[in-house]
Amino acid sequence: MAYPSFDAFLAAGHEAGDFDWQLHMAAALTVKDLRKWHDGLPYTAGGSELDERVQKRRTNLWRMVLAQHVLQQNPLNVAPFTAPSESARNASPQALYTLQARTPPSTPVLPLQRIHVSSSAIPASLADTAISDASELLAFLNKIFGTFVSLDPDLETFLMEWIAMGYDLGLIYGWLRPVWQKLASRNLVYVREIIHTHRLLDEDIRRPVDGSDWGAFPWRLYAHRATMYNHKIPPRRVWDLYSNRVIPYHAILSFDIPENLWGVSHAWVLPQDRVNVWTSINGSEWPVPLPKGVDLESVRIELLNLGAEYVFLDVLCLRQGGVASMKTRRREEWKTDIATVGHVYRHHRYQTTVVYFNGLGRPFDIHQDLLGSPMHWFNRAWTLQETVINWLPGGLHASLSTRDHGQRFAMRMQDAQSALGILSSKQPDFADVVSAMQRRLGFAHKKPYDRVAALACILPYPTRLMYDESWRKAETAWGALVESMSGEDRLTLLLFPRAERIPFSPEKRSTGDAAHAPLWRPTWAQLMAESQTVQRTKYSLAFAADELLVGPYVPNPPTWLRSRPAGTSNAAHAYTILDKSGEKVVRAKIHPVYYHFGIVLTGCYLSDNGRVSIRESSWERRVLRDITNRASWEESFKLETALSLPPDVEFVLVGLADLQHWIIGTSQETEVIDGHIAVVIGKCTVGHMADSSERNRLRQAKLGRKRMVAYREPPVKVVVPLEENDTGKPPVARVPDEEVGKWLMNFR
Repeated sequence: MAYPSFDAFLAAGHEAGDFDWQLHMAAALTVKDLRKWHDGLPYTAGGSELDERVQKRRTNLWRMVLAQHVLQQNPLNVAPFTAPSESARNASPQALYTLQARTPPSTPVLPLQRIHVSSSAIPASLADTAISDASELLAFLNKIFGTFVSLDPDLETFLMEWIAMGYDLGLIYGWLRPVWQKLASRNLVYVREIIHTHRLLDEDIRRPVDGSDWGAFPWRLYAHRATMYNHKIPPRRVWDLYSNRVIPYHAILSFDIPENLWGVSHAWVLPQDRVNVWTSINGSEWPVPLPKGVDLESVRIELLNLGAEYVFLDVLCLRQGGVASMKTRRREEWKTDIATVGHVYRHHRYQTTVVYFNGLGRPFDIHQDLLGSPMHWFNRAWTLQETVINWLPGGLHASLSTRDHGQRFAMRMQDAQSALGILSSKQPDFADVVSAMQRRLGFAHKKPYDRVAALACILPYPTRLMYDESWRKAETAWGALVESMSGEDRLTLLLFPRAERIPFSPEKRSTGDAAHAPLWRPTWAQLMAESQTVQRTKYSLAFAADELLVGPYVPNPPTWLRSRPAGTSNAAHAYTILDKSGEKVVRAKIHPVYYHFGIVLTGCYLSDNGRVSIRESSWERRVLRDITNRASWEESFKLETALSLPPDVEFVLVGLADLQHWIIGTSQETEVIDGHIAVVIGKCTVGHMADSSERNRLRQAKLGRKRMVAYREPPVKVVVPLEENDTGKPPVARVPDEEVGKWLMNFR
């Protein structure tokens, strides 16, 4: 049986020999066919035709690999791996450079990692050439570009500036490649200006997220409340495969991520299975972790043969550890780079991403044992955001056995694409992404915070959590992620079936005791461990806009700190300290809440028959309902819930979605929020009233009324800078009180 595409071949679960790969067609395929996959169709067109081209691209790659297996010659046939010349305007033919893998003869070499011939991609040895003279540099560049540019004083000065920075030939080539045509036409003013402009713009788009000045953030929360507001920014660095150098993103002179910048996604291997390699590719700024037996030159050759020019590869472009003196710089870069790295994979539906499912540079193997490994790409948290529709399998080879395993592979890929909304071209749905993350266990027990951060990087929220690798508590990070969620998704959490703690206890608890405060939402451990049904608020027609959860909000914010806020309802304690820079700051604890409106019913009890009884004996209620002939009354309703309580324990019900969904909890106290008196509820669980006749009877009884309902979060630590005034009075906030209040009220 012949299969029309590589995807269908995998999903059908057959051997490589079953594929109708058409030898005469496969033998003629080259790098150009993979690079120009949508030739004749606009990249931004979208639609089923481009989706078909994506599948055809993978199919052509598979045909190339099969053809090399059958037609392998000695010497090797290099025609499929020879890239066409990039420029037809050159005054002379460009030199052809041959790149060959340095893999030991005893090691099997993957077809696309053997050899690459190009006029643009220079050998590593040439890239490493140290330059000391402008005329020497110009001679090298003329040979690479195939030009006859002569040296004049202005150009000599310009080239010497690059040499003076200690750049080798590869790095200078990487910087000057986008502007060489302008240099060749002597337009040095333009070249200087455009390089300088892009550098400034790059600094500008990172400043709001890199900066941490008090003016931008008049308050800070310890441990997790570092937020960023612009996460759709390009990566900080890219790997220029032609020059074999890591260069700043702004060096490619593109405001938006261009089509010729690809992503590389890979599963990290165990520490004992990798080695740290120092390389001039990244200027030896940090050791590059690679799987044992894999070298960067082989990976480079394969990427070039796939048609890549620039790529983002985390081990090269994201500052790694291993250099003690760079620890602080790495930590600061990661705060923003981790949070924004997903943009390079997901900024466009047809973004090209090369995926190494079993480790960087390793063979494409879909055996069931590997698919089930915690190290596999499908089981890692960070790789979920790197799932795309236009993926190319890295490490592809002809000895692929897909019987049974291919079906499972195709199913896992489709599940990941569906969770991100890729197949339907919609925004990722919270419930779908959580479900996908639950299945990606990987090494969650070692770095649980990473799963929270990975989830935060996928969800389409306007603000995003900044990453700090020193954080270890997933629950704290999860609380921060909840703060940036939409009200719709927070309502999804509120409807989570079980609260972490059951608040029905005869013991009196302090409202400021975070250890005993019942959570209205699931903990991170609950969310990941329990496969409970999550209500999909986005697809319900009954939820009103004022039922969506708003917050976090701080009731009665303190005046920071003209008087000690101890004893107020929202500040456990506060005190003045000196931070690391010697600046006087105040630490305090605040108690934020989330709130919305719902139909509140008090005096609720659980009957022996499982129905909910609503009892009321107050004079006010009797007057309102014109009940004058008895001292008390009782109504009962059928509510589907897992709640189990003694019949004498009172609870509160909060009805939502036209009384279909119910929050069950205890009334703790009241707070004034935005001019409304809100009842603070300690959630226990949820219920559902599916019977429309029961809902109608409840409406007619008029037992409840619409009220603002609040749910308290655990205490959160904040830090605010202070300055002494001239009168010797207690320190006052540097930021005006109204500004602090505004930030605390909005809390975002």
